[in-house]
Amino acid sequence: DQFPEMPNVKGGTMFSIAQPIFRDLVQKTIFCVSQNDSNKLMTGEYLKVEDDKLTVVALDGHRVAIKEAQLSVRCETTSVIVPGRSISEVTKILNGGINDMVDIVFAKNHVLFRFDDTIIIIRTLAGEYFDYKKLMKYDATTKLYLDRDELLDCMNRCLVLVREGEKKPVIFDIEKDVANISVATALGTVTEDIGLENDGSPIRIGFNARFLMEAISAVDDGEIEMRLINPKSPVFITKDDDTYMYVVLPVNL
Repeated sequence: DQFPEMPNVKGGTMFSIAQPIFRDLVQKTIFCVSQNDSNKLMTGEYLKVEDDKLTVVALDGHRVAIKEAQLSVRCETTSVIVPGRSISEVTKILNGGINDMVDIVFAKNHVLFRFDDTIIIIRTLAGEYFDYKKLMKYDATTKLYLDRDELLDCMNRCLVLVREGEKKPVIFDIEKDVANISVATALGTVTEDIGLENDGSPIRIGFNARFLMEAISAVDDGEIEMRLINPKSPVFITKDDDTYMYVVLPVNL
């Protein structure tokens, strides 16, 4: 008798999306959610429906992940901020195929997920989310095109020498058709050249190795497109259709 009653979720905006697509949206962005409770909104994922599009955003002050998917119906524009831990747990039990849907309801103080024989209701975070769209208004002066697997292998070798929590940057010295990628720590030094296509100017820029690695790992395309402005501005990992964007702030060299 004393067990808490389920929240009464009435009204709101409801839509459906294939379970694998929603799972992919969350898993390819959740790594950017902040683990620090000092800013509560950064510990959540921002979900927004607008017309026939669902956008998922996560950020932690050093990087941003944005990923979009098309919906089969048009919806009224609305959004919620869902605690990162909670939405991550939801995706762990979404095991259906492409024909299995998850119904999602954005209500006043809750978001509801209904799939198979399961209903999950999560209290949302209150507040106004950050204006991430400002980041998308940039004018890149340099565009780099690199082989994803080759770049991942190189980053993996760099990370071998970077201890957890260590702030040694991985440095990109970029010329016209080659990037020298290096990192130097107390354990040793890695330096490696990989080929690329560069339609801009040479540039030297540094990044947190783990932050950049996680962004690259989230891209499914065979080619990575990196857009740069200058050594003190973020790198934008995206493509022309803007279905995803990963933004990583540089390290001051």
